[in-house]
Amino acid sequence: MSWLVLLRAARDGIEEEREMLEAHWAYLRRLHAQGKLVVAGPSWTGDDPYGIGVFDLRERGEVEGLLAEDPAITSGAMRAEIRPLRIVTR
Repeated sequence: MSWLVLLRAARDGIEEEREMLEAHWAYLRRLHAQGKLVVAGPSWTGDDPYGIGVFDLRERGEVEGLLAEDPAITSGAMRAEIRPLRIVTR
């Protein structure tokens, strides 16, 4: 099973929190290197920015556990929504 994660800002001004964002991006790169994260990056429509991540893990609890260690989540800067995803092609 795979999982789509949408990350949205939980407070204003997080784009100015460079240290937190750098730690968040480094964390995502580590998860990718470990084969847990397929792809991740920002997206936006107008004034609605958000981050997208696709995790290739069996259980939702595994994704929840990884998100609980993400600096963007632990700092309270972002909140996550997890949705099941069936990858049809890579």
